[in-house]
Amino acid sequence: MALMREEKAVIEEELRTRERELDPDDDELCAVGRAIEAIREGEYGHCTDCGADIPFERLRAQPTALRCARCEALFEKNFASQQRGPTL
Repeated sequence: MALMREEKAVIEEELRTRERELDPDDDELCAVGRAIEAIREGEYGHCTDCGADIPFERLRAQPTALRCARCEALFEKNFASQQRGPTL
């Protein structure tokens, strides 16, 4: 199911609001910028891993989501140990 024009407008406005609130050095700002560009290019809302549509509810909750919930869970399971912070 592709996102409707109204749903894309809602998400784009949410992304723009978050963009204004973020520190320029924040990684989230880059994610927001990528999401806005994907909307403009018509590529927004598709899982980068399996290609399935990401449900509007997930995008509304996490507008910068790159993966559907199933693929995100697999990604986190497989790469969680690599996302540790710096050690002393």
